[in-house]
Amino acid sequence: QVQLLRFYDHPAYLPNQFFIMAGLAAPLFYATGHHGVIVNASGEAGASKSTSLYTAASFWGQPELYPINGTNNGATVRGRNERVTVLANLPVCVDEITHMPAKDAVDLAMSITQPGHRIRLETSGIERAAVQSYKATIMLATANNSLHGLLSLDNAAGTAGSMRVVEIQFRNVKAHTKPQADAYFHGLKQHYGHIGEVFIHHVLQHRARIEARVRALMAEIDQRADIQSSERFWSATIACVVVAAEFSRALGLTTFDPRQLLDWALTVQVPFMRSTVTDEYTSPAGILAEYLEHINGDILIVNTPASASNLANVIRAPRGQLLGHYDLDEKVLWVLKKGFKDYCARSGANFTRILNELSEPVMTRNGRFERVLSSKRVRKVLGAGTEFAKAQSWCFAINMAHPDVSGAVDLQVDTPPTAAPSSAPLTTPRPALHAVR
Repeated sequence: QVQLLRFYDHPAYLPNQFFIMAGLAAPLFYATGHHGVIVNASGEAGASKSTSLYTAASFWGQPELYPINGTNNGATVRGRNERVTVLANLPVCVDEITHMPAKDAVDLAMSITQPGHRIRLETSGIERAAVQSYKATIMLATANNSLHGLLSLDNAAGTAGSMRVVEIQFRNVKAHTKPQADAYFHGLKQHYGHIGEVFIHHVLQHRARIEARVRALMAEIDQRADIQSSERFWSATIACVVVAAEFSRALGLTTFDPRQLLDWALTVQVPFMRSTVTDEYTSPAGILAEYLEHINGDILIVNTPASASNLANVIRAPRGQLLGHYDLDEKVLWVLKKGFKDYCARSGANFTRILNELSEPVMTRNGRFERVLSSKRVRKVLGAGTEFAKAQSWCFAINMAHPDVSGAVDLQVDTPPTAAPSSAPLTTPRPALHAVR
């Protein structure tokens, strides 16, 4: 088995090496103080995702039978959770979660970080006895698409689910031919389960020293990569993988270079994950701007004449229900709270958190501290001063001059060219109004 692993001892296979070593590092994860994380291999077909998963599984058991079938009919949610509880500190391998529903993916990401087992009751109402194991492990998964992208479809928890995922992008590097890969996998099915046993035997003998090394390296990674509290699972995973590579190499079990793995993780993997999370998730201001675009035709747009009259001049009437009142002169948009709350519920966004964050003053590009929301709770007659006036409603007020939302519903007025003289009666052309995003 030791000789077989030299198959991946190639610089092009650094992502595969990190993924494989995560399988050996799972028993060390308890030293980080966390209880679980997902390391997901995604990318194009033929990039050795499943073979890398089988290699990680081969440390502890039969390469093909140790992993859980991650397809919809492969394992129930309860069955998968029970496997996690039983394995406790050994790695959990799940092959092919490409078609997992978004809700199940969120539950998977959030539950992997929990320490205990699933609580069940007897028919009498008494809690059923269960395996009292203290779970702390790494789940290895494979998928053709991005798990971050799947988690972002249901973002009720914001980016919390994604921060519990270390996603590695695999590419087809063609470092080996297909016959070579076939020969490697055939050999792996004949030689498995040895490295994990020897590794864990020595880990238990030097447990205190390895725990200290994991914590020290995690602190070093936090400093070198400027890891934020939300990224704590990332540095914990990297530390465990590198320490496992150090210890297993010293024992002669693996040949992967721990320094190369650490450099790759800090210079390639961490920046990749940061950019992925940023791309997949919309900021609170972005969610608000998307909502304004969604209800653009349901906003009453007015300006206030300079005359003594209090009646607003209607620039554009709403085409459907009245969900907003935009005063062009004041640059203030009042939005019906219920409409936005319903939109957040449908899209999985956190309504309260969005309003709270947008109410905080933030430095803009002009160097001043400004709020997107000048008020997050105000009574307003949305049709005030027009024939659309009805009763007061609870609204929030948006500062439309703020750079994060300026232009979301601004108007551009185009005056049509003068028509050629004709015998038809002369009429004054009405300006054409266009919404500008």
